[in-house]
Amino acid sequence: MNKDVYITVVGSQTDLNDNKNTDTTKERGLYFNKGNVHYVVVENEISAQNARYKCNHRYLEVVRNGDINAKLYFEAGKEYTGNYRTPYGRMFLTFRTNSVTMSESPGKIKIYVDYSIHNESGVISDNQTEITIEDV
Repeated sequence: MNKDVYITVVGSQTDLNDNKNTDTTKERGLYFNKGNVHYVVVENEISAQNARYKCNHRYLEVVRNGDINAKLYFEAGKEYTGNYRTPYGRMFLTFRTNSVTMSESPGKIKIYVDYSIHNESGVISDNQTEITIEDV
């Protein structure tokens, strides 16, 4: 992989009423690999939102800083509770990961995560996220 990459994130959420919403973002980032772990750092000057993606065949970690501050961790069969801070206040959310898969080919990495989001009242949504990292 080159140092300069595009990272495309396609996220789908299905709420309790079976309403589905899909969002796609594509940004440029900086890629590096250390000890069989892949990293992508994205600095968006327009939105003042920064993100760091860290992954291997076992897990995905996403750390966001800016208007929204959050650390998300996904590992199959595991649960992660975190503090999701927005301009409107803090939310404590639990992420239950069903699966994390990753495939690699020359100049491209794909990560797929299937998970649900819960709060103290129960399930909020079922989610799938596909991340594609590819050379510029």
